Amino acid sequence: MKKITFVLSLAFLSVSLISVARAQSNTTGKWVMMVEDGKLDITFKRDNERNSRSEHHFIASDFEGYRTGSDVTFYLRKPAGTITFQGEVKAESGSGTYSFSPNAEFVKSMKDMGFAALESDELMFFAFMGTDLKYLRDLKNMGFDGISSGDLMAFVALKVTPDYVGELKDAGLKDLSASQVISNKALNIDGARIKSLKKAFGEDLSQDEITSLVAMHIDQEYAANIKKTGFDLTADQAIQFKAMNIDAEYISAMQKAGFTELDVDRLVQFKALNISPDYRREIGELGFKNLSDDDIIQMKVAKVDKNYVNEIKQAGYNDISADEIAQFKMFKIDKSFIKRATDFNNGKLPDARKLIQMKATLESPRH
Repeated sequence: MKKITFVLSLAFLSVSLISVARAQSNTTGKWVMMVEDGKLDITFKRDNERNSRSEHHFIASDFEGYRTGSDVTFYLRKPAGTITFQGEVKAESGSGTYSFSPNAEFVKSMKDMGFAALESDELMFFAFMGTDLKYLRDLKNMGFDGISSGDLMAFVALKVTPDYVGELKDAGLKDLSASQVISNKALNIDGARIKSLKKAFGEDLSQDEITSLVAMHIDQEYAANIKKTGFDLTADQAIQFKAMNIDAEYISAMQKAGFTELDVDRLVQFKALNISPDYRREIGELGFKNLSDDDIIQMKVAKVDKNYVNEIKQAGYNDISADEIAQFKMFKIDKSFIKRATDFNNGKLPDARKLIQMKATLESPRH
């Protein structure tokens, strides 16, 4: 069986988060604010940067010196640094310029703890998120002090906490890398979800399998419903089934339709070929009896349908087998060729095997 894997692009996540952060700084820029129901939605645009807009949400008490007026200055003071706002503030809107000053002591403490040096715009992102030294010490104590600035930004953006990491470990995920923690948090994978998946697919589930199962929206209920049809799936098989949109309803319908050789690989093959109970019923109504699953696959691959079968039968092949009709279709045998072959055969309709041979060897019937 071909294994289907799903990879969460952690690099893309990290780069995206860095891009967001960079769009918010460069020390200076412009801001525009809308006020509604006590919430201050501020859009930042970095100087000399196109497509650098980003939006953050605040309330008035987040700021020092916030007030309405035509020429006001107010501040957002956070451990990572201070953002100074200047401009006009009205009851429902505002605009002006901003500047960001990193906190030198915060930067030194980060360096002393072993974290990678951050750019000013990344530190500004920390200011927006309210990141403090306690959070960084917690990460250091968990062994994440050596992570890249991109991973660190992702931890902050996703609000990864020591309790969350501990929850993952308690659920059986040991020796977690920073990228694995980020992957789990981005997909909302928590301890309860991991335990539920392990109950469905076994305690030896790997991180990659858990990531793939969650990415495909596979849960314990899906596994239980499939199991009722007689298929106790592994994680990889469940991923493959879900990728092909195979559910308990499809399996039950195939079983009731008379497919007797069903296994995991055969179900995947049937679904890939769009073989359904309706197709089996249609073929059976055309006079083909005791069809094996392989017969049906061959006919479906050859794209045998009701119209083609009727055309061939009208040409004189009323007792043609499933294998023969499939070969007829694959060799593009039609009424016109049958007529020419009959003329070449002294006016006698060739049997099915001979007709196939004539077509396969490119024999040209004489008119």
